[in-house]
Amino acid sequence: YTLGELGDAMALNEDALEIQNMCYPEGHPLVAITLKNMAMIENSQGNLEKAKSLYERVLRMEENIYGELHPAVASTLNNLADTVLEQGETAKAAVLFQRALETNEIVFGKNHPDIARNLNNLGRAFKEMGDYDGAKSKLTASLSMKEARYGHDHINL
Repeated sequence: YTLGELGDAMALNEDALEIQNMCYPEGHPLVAITLKNMAMIENSQGNLEKAKSLYERVLRMEENIYGELHPAVASTLNNLADTVLEQGETAKAAVLFQRALETNEIVFGKNHPDIARNLNNLGRAFKEMGDYDGAKSKLTASLSMKEARYGHDHINL
């Protein structure tokens, strides 16, 4: 996947899913991980509806496995939000990004690096919705967190 071999990566994940379905129940964490990988591949290939459907399925599974307050759930919320934002569903993306932010704040605290990423993503959604004040607020907060963590000249800024 990370090498750009998306077709091969999808085929391998499909094979893994077939084996997992023979060995584990539908709601098993390994099945959720494989489905999430497949969603990322679909998204990378521009198959946004397929990616969205897979992410929604994974989200339901992860919430059943871990509960709503878990880093895996926040990650899937973020990925789903990215996908629906690409589809132009900006209000839905903002709600999902907000849930990811709130989950990570509860799980990790307000100074974790994921919070800066969540704020940045929420700011992107606000910008796409035309809420420039909201976007500026979230993006500024994200930048401030990154500067405090990494310094003013770090590549992650």
